[in-house]
Amino acid sequence: MQIRKILVFSILTLLLLIGIDIAVSRFFNGVFKKLESGRYHKNKFTLYENTSELLVVGSSVGEDGIYPPILADTLGMTCWNGSREGQTILFYLAVAEKTLERYKPKLVVQLVEMDHMETAVEKRGVERLKPFAHTDPELRKYIYYHNRYRRWLAFSGLVSYNSIYLHLWRPLLHKADIYPPDGLGFIPNSGRYTIPPSAKTDFSDYVMRPLEDTQIDLHTKLLDKYSQANVPLVLVMVPYCTPGPSTTSTIEKLKEWDKEREDMILLNYWDDKRFVGHTEFFYNDNHLNTDGAMSFTKIIAHDIKEWLKQHPDWLDSPKGISTP
Repeated sequence: MQIRKILVFSILTLLLLIGIDIAVSRFFNGVFKKLESGRYHKNKFTLYENTSELLVVGSSVGEDGIYPPILADTLGMTCWNGSREGQTILFYLAVAEKTLERYKPKLVVQLVEMDHMETAVEKRGVERLKPFAHTDPELRKYIYYHNRYRRWLAFSGLVSYNSIYLHLWRPLLHKADIYPPDGLGFIPNSGRYTIPPSAKTDFSDYVMRPLEDTQIDLHTKLLDKYSQANVPLVLVMVPYCTPGPSTTSTIEKLKEWDKEREDMILLNYWDDKRFVGHTEFFYNDNHLNTDGAMSFTKIIAHDIKEWLKQHPDWLDSPKGISTP
């Protein structure tokens, strides 16, 4: 009799939890449908709706550092900035996969940072795509990359919306999360950075860190995804305000790929004197303010345009043009 009571109690508790889970999912699904902006809608548009000719992908340094209307006007292409804060390679792979399922962009601009291939693969950022894991099994391999046995949790609303602050309350409370409709995915930032007196300026003792094998494999997979779809790729190394070492292991690997691969080019602004030390362009050490974003995007647009002038067939046949 005691065993029966425990069994009945367990079943009723499980049913109650399932009911709560379903109610949570329906509630937040309904709320998100009524929101007009915010991170959820930007991710949804980037993954499932965007068909721009030029796609920009990156982390926060891309989201507040690249102003798509300038790229669109200079290059004569429609443009969308699908960058999201806190993202790294798993998010970039997810965007590439979902984009190429729908259509073939004319050009992809992928922002990269100076040390991303020297650190372990992060899971924190891509988990913000959990609200889409319930209906999209292809995303689960990236969201649950570090623990694939947890993929079945994608069916739980409580799990899917466990980063609800970033998706719902932050856009309602933080005006910077409301994307200007004419910014095409760009988030403006104001303020001016002040380099602290304690900032390091002598890097003569800098020792380059080893590359992570997993990072190399995943970044190679990203390049190959676009290459197999015959989509040309521009890798953009973002500048920092505070001077740093002249190079890193990540930068050297990207330079190596730039020489070896015909389907991509590297635009390296890591130590660009037009930005390093120019606090008027930054609101912190590695994030541009609005003035900096406008200047940076103009430079990128100009450099891409010049490259295309010299290699007019590259957009149509990126594998057939050798980079210098």
